[in-house]
Amino acid sequence: MHKFSQKGVEATGVSTLNLTILGTAGGGPIPHRAKSGLLLQVNGRLSLLDCGGGVYQRFVDYGNDFVVLDRVFISHTHPDHMSDLLLIAEAIYLTGRAEPFEIYVPDEFAEPCRNLLEATYLFPDRFPCPLEIIGYGDGFTFRGNFDLTAIGNTHLSKHSAALDSRTHSNRGQCHSFMIAHDGKRVLYSADIGTLDDLIPHWGGCDYVIIEAAHIEWQRFYAEAKQAHVGEFIITHLLSEAQAWDIQQQAYAQGIGNIVVAHDGMKISL
Repeated sequence: MHKFSQKGVEATGVSTLNLTILGTAGGGPIPHRAKSGLLLQVNGRLSLLDCGGGVYQRFVDYGNDFVVLDRVFISHTHPDHMSDLLLIAEAIYLTGRAEPFEIYVPDEFAEPCRNLLEATYLFPDRFPCPLEIIGYGDGFTFRGNFDLTAIGNTHLSKHSAALDSRTHSNRGQCHSFMIAHDGKRVLYSADIGTLDDLIPHWGGCDYVIIEAAHIEWQRFYAEAKQAHVGEFIITHLLSEAQAWDIQQQAYAQGIGNIVVAHDGMKISL
């Protein structure tokens, strides 16, 4: 059982998987909020889901150590979801660690990511540890101290016509992530194109961490009332006014399992 407050999520029991929402702002600036980033901790080891602007600093501010960060998963290549990737790679280099470090990116970005590291003098073959850049697509599953499955969504499909006339590697890939551990499930939406990207997947989830920037809100409230979901956590906000309005609208419609995220919010499973 979990207890929510305006200060975040307080666990009432012992857990082996903890999540910290490092950043909760959408594309535009909001004071005191970093961009998208979610930190997973399992038995002392760390993984990042997205790393937009400010996530590097939040990671440090909350007392985390890059020595035990094993991997980063990037949902898509909009800057507010991956602009701190180079800073994180540099931090990994400076630790002198020996354990492998993995960067999971959409297939379309695997080679450009290698080129970007090379162009910024973060030569992958000069790292003190093995550095792997792994491209993935819809349906990819990572299995380790937790399971993660990539679910392709339509957030970037609006660019399909423009992509046909360009020669770069962009293919409009964007993914949500399903995280599973010890019988619990968390769905992280990243950015989506429509709620149809999520509704088929959220049934039975303990938490759905859902972005606020691209949502059809009246439909969301209607679907949330009948969804078999433990808690909806709203992130990737456009403004503090929007955060307030979402919470008030949910209460007005009798929906009690919605909470608006803040930087540093912790979730325990």
